[in-house]
Amino acid sequence: MAIYLAASQAENSVAYRFRATDIGVYTVEEAAYHVYIYWQDCGDEVFTPEFLAWVRECAGLPRLAAKIAELGDNPQISVRIIGFLSLFEFYDETHLGEIRASLQHWEARKDWERLKEQGDALYNNGRPQKAVALYRRALAYGENFKILNNYAMALMRLNRFDEAAALLERAVAQEPSKLRLWLALAESYIRGRNFEAGEAALERSVQFQQEPQDEADIEFLQGLTHLEKGAVRQALVCFQNALEKFYEPHYVYSLAQTHAKLRAYDKAAETLAGIKEKDRRYYMALAGIHRAAGNIPAAIRAAEQAIGHPKNSKPGSLSSANLAEECEVWAKLAHYHRLDYDLPKAEAAAMRALSLDSGYERAKFELACIRKSQGQTREYQSTLASILRGFKNGFREG
Repeated sequence: MAIYLAASQAENSVAYRFRATDIGVYTVEEAAYHVYIYWQDCGDEVFTPEFLAWVRECAGLPRLAAKIAELGDNPQISVRIIGFLSLFEFYDETHLGEIRASLQHWEARKDWERLKEQGDALYNNGRPQKAVALYRRALAYGENFKILNNYAMALMRLNRFDEAAALLERAVAQEPSKLRLWLALAESYIRGRNFEAGEAALERSVQFQQEPQDEADIEFLQGLTHLEKGAVRQALVCFQNALEKFYEPHYVYSLAQTHAKLRAYDKAAETLAGIKEKDRRYYMALAGIHRAAGNIPAAIRAAEQAIGHPKNSKPGSLSSANLAEECEVWAKLAHYHRLDYDLPKAEAAAMRALSLDSGYERAKFELACIRKSQGQTREYQSTLASILRGFKNGFREG
């Protein structure tokens, strides 16, 4: 009859203490058992230089340390940990089958979380198209309401409302009591002009509201429904009610824009003044109201104030989202200067936008209009043809 011998027959008085559990072990067999029990917390720690040095020098097992180090080179954590446990005869396939399945599930979960985080960063950085690709890959690891929701938000940014609604239907089926999911589903329906489904989703959401903001969000979406249907005055009442219940910047912007639709420009500007953080978005919204009112000099002053308000970026460094916003400010400023018949300033603003992004279509269009005003008809036509080709190519790629 054979007996199982310990990997090292020498006595070891120096313990290795695992960081995550603060448990000390004196033999590699104890370490393996510790990994078998606490694989999620400590599984990867046995491949660190500190543990390998302990195996090599304190346990006196340099060859085993080399084998463990070789296992550590594998990119898959499940393969690394199963390989480590397989070095010890105590763990056969009966013991390892369950832990292997758990490891693979955990590993897949880590992968979708990583993809989701990358997608979230792209979404927040103004690149929803790229975020969509990552959310799609994350979803391949299994249905998850967080991925479904964020994937849908990115699609809505791209005006793909029917696709967003289909994802959110799956999300609410998975988590039927989450108010945020019902509100997102309602918005996707409303913006996709499926009003009956949107109103039904709002009715369902009412039973899950708990805080003043919840009631305000429902009121806001009711206003959005009226606005999409063309009932502007009814939308105005809902947006005002939402704002009275809870302060949210998008309530203020929506209320101001609705006043502007009714040509109540002074009231729109007065409403906009209620924005607490006067950032780039505020000044550009104010410029738009002045432009609609026909006060071009005031629009220019507001747009000039928008310059130098990059959100979430350090001076001298623009994220892709802030870069796009900065380009838009300069292109709009070019437009306002052109309307004010100041072509040199209009040209300078358009060129500034193109210096930030040479392919920015709005700035190209403004520059073409400036050239036309300067009598350069051929260059105007050439630029328009170039923009049209860009749109066609983008459509084909899409």
